Amino acid sequence: RSAVQIERAFLAEIGSGCTLPVGAFCNGQVLSAFAQGDAGVIRRGRVRVDGDFDPLAAARELAADVTA
Repeated sequence: RSAVQIERAFLAEIGSGCTLPVGAFCNGQVLSAFAQGDAGVIRRGRVRVDGDFDPLAAARELAADVTA
């Protein structure tokens, strides 16, 4: 799967597109993301996506980390 598909899966999982202060970047091995909460706190997270993996599961895991 392409890095763009993984990034989009993350944004879809948190229910965002271009309206929330979030970002995701996949370099082919690691999906990194951040989200800014209401109090201005920025949460960051990473999940490995190389080898055999489910991109939706990776997106869910990372979304849970940065929105907790």
